[in-house]
Amino acid sequence: MLQVCSSSSGAALRDSVQALAREGWTTDELVDWVLANHGEEYLAYPEASGTGLFAWIVPPAAILLGTLVVVATLRYMRRSAPPVETANIEFSDEEEARLREAMKDMDSAEEPVF
Repeated sequence: MLQVCSSSSGAALRDSVQALAREGWTTDELVDWVLANHGEEYLAYPEASGTGLFAWIVPPAAILLGTLVVVATLRYMRRSAPPVETANIEFSDEEEARLREAMKDMDSAEEPVF
């Protein structure tokens, strides 16, 4: 991450690390030096121990909890919805014939969509 940091402090840190590397410092020594001088916020990813463990646990736990809340809410909404009652309307023969005729007129008036 330090290679692509465009800030002036990033450039200064990059120069310092390169100078120490030329002196023969190992990678572990360089990482320890950066952490000692600048703190853990300079890590590309948090350590999986101590307070850094929260950064690894909280996001997946929040996603899982959110999914459970959504599923529980949808189940509750489905159960609590009143059943839809169908109307039991009886038409006379004359009304049924008129209805069928009106439906035929509507079908013939509609143009097919291609």
